[in-house]
Amino acid sequence: MENDGYVEPSTSARVLLVIYIALLALLVFLAKTEIDYLQLTDGSTSEQLQDSIRSLRNLIHYLLIVTVLQAMLFSPYFVLLGYRSIKTGRFPPQGTRVIKRTRIVQGKKATQSAYVSFVFALVTWLLVLFPLCLEWMLTVLS
Repeated sequence: MENDGYVEPSTSARVLLVIYIALLALLVFLAKTEIDYLQLTDGSTSEQLQDSIRSLRNLIHYLLIVTVLQAMLFSPYFVLLGYRSIKTGRFPPQGTRVIKRTRIVQGKKATQSAYVSFVFALVTWLLVLFPLCLEWMLTVLS
């Protein structure tokens, strides 16, 4: 819904954001339970150390799954948003649902916003490298 150069917020976009935040909170809770197993002391046995490494690997695998799913979900959205913005010359493009009242920009600012969208799409995939690097470091160190 547009009004005087603004796109009004969408209830469905806000609901999706709340669901996404709730899922992230659940994942943080699951990660916290895995981290609780990593408590080692000076007198830890070899078996406790191996259990901790296994728990850390599980945590890294969860993180990898989350980052890949997030990249698969958000990168196409950001690419499409950028493409449609360049094509129409306005940002956000017609039909985009937003979570807060957003001013419509046109021309050079719309093109810049489209390029920022493309950068966000790239960043979602770059975040996948973080758990991969952690896994590699854990393999090298253990």
